[in-house]
Amino acid sequence: MANTPQTGDDEIDLGQLVLTIWKGKFVIALCAVLALMFGAFSVANTFATFQADALLQLEKRGGQLALPSALQGLTDDAPESTTEIEVFRSRMILGRAVAELNLDWRVEPALAPVIGTMMARYALPIPDFGFLSPYARPGEDVELALLSVPPGWLNDDIVLTATETGFNVDLPDGQQLSGTVDTTVQREDLGFAIKIAALNAPIGRVFTIVQVDERRAIDVLRGNLSVSERGRGSGILEARFTGPDSADNVRILNAILQSYVQQNVARSAAEAQSSLEFINSQLPEAERELRAAERALNDYREQQVAIDLTFETENILTQISALETQLADLQRQEDEISQRYTPSLSELSPVA
Repeated sequence: MANTPQTGDDEIDLGQLVLTIWKGKFVIALCAVLALMFGAFSVANTFATFQADALLQLEKRGGQLALPSALQGLTDDAPESTTEIEVFRSRMILGRAVAELNLDWRVEPALAPVIGTMMARYALPIPDFGFLSPYARPGEDVELALLSVPPGWLNDDIVLTATETGFNVDLPDGQQLSGTVDTTVQREDLGFAIKIAALNAPIGRVFTIVQVDERRAIDVLRGNLSVSERGRGSGILEARFTGPDSADNVRILNAILQSYVQQNVARSAAEAQSSLEFINSQLPEAERELRAAERALNDYREQQVAIDLTFETENILTQISALETQLADLQRQEDEISQRYTPSLSELSPVA
C-alpha cells in the first residue's frame, strides 16, 4: 500500500498566527506595559554616572636634555605610551591623589529599601516622619573637615544622626558621642577624631561614615579611571574618570593629572642631575687627555730642528682640536643643565 504524501505540515499559517496574537492582545499589552514600567523604574532608581576626560601629551625623553651627540644614543626618543599608562595608574600616582583629596573618606546617606535611590534623587510626595525619617532626600549631604580613626576601625561604619543641636555619632565599639558643626569630637584614648564642616539635613537623617584603608581607596579610584592612547604612536594619552558627581570627577581627575606631572618633573630633575654628574665625571678625563696631547706635541716640536707638519703632527693637532671642542661642548652642556634644573621647580597645572 503506497504512502499518501502529507502536504502543509511544515508551512506557517499566517492567518492562524495573527488570530492567536489577537486573542492574546490584552496579555501582550499588559506585559509590554509592565516591561516599560520596570525599565523606567530601574532608570529612575539608579544614580546617574558622569565622566570627566582630559588629554595629556607625552614629551620625547631625549628632547629634555641637550646632551652631546656621543651621549644621545643613551636616551630613547620615542614616547613609551604603555609604560606611561602604567605609571599613570600606579599606586604612587593615585596614592597622592587619595591623600590630597581625602578620598579614603566615605559618606553615604541611608537609603530606603527598594526606592531609596529614587527618593534621594527626586522630590517624591512621600511623608517625612516615622520609619521614613532616617532616609535621604534630594540636596541633603554631610561635609567632612576631619576624620581620623584608629587602625582597628578602618573600613568600619560610623553612623551619624542629625539632631536638634547638631549630631550624634555611633562608634564601632558601641559608644555614642554628640557634637555640633565646626567642632571637633574626639576620643584621645583611641585616637579618634571627627569634625563636620556642614550638615545639610533635617533632624533624624542618618549617614554612614567610613574611613577605608589606602589600598581599597586606590583600587576604587583605579576602577573608575581609564587611560588609553589616542591613535597608535601619537604620544597623546586620553584619561577618563567616571563617577556620580560631575564636579568631583573633574576635581579628582585634575588631582591625578597634577600628581602625574609632579612625578614627571621629579623624574626629569633626577635624570638631569644624573647627566650632570656624568658630565662632571668626564671633564677631568677629557682635560687629562688634552694635556697629554699638548705635552706630546711640545715634545715632538722640541725634537725637530724645524717645524714640519708631518702626518703625525697633523694627527696630533686634529686630536687636540677634537678634544678642545669636546671639552667646550661638555662645559656648555654643564652650564645649560645647571641653569635649566634648579632646586625650585615650577609646577605645571594640567587642565581637564
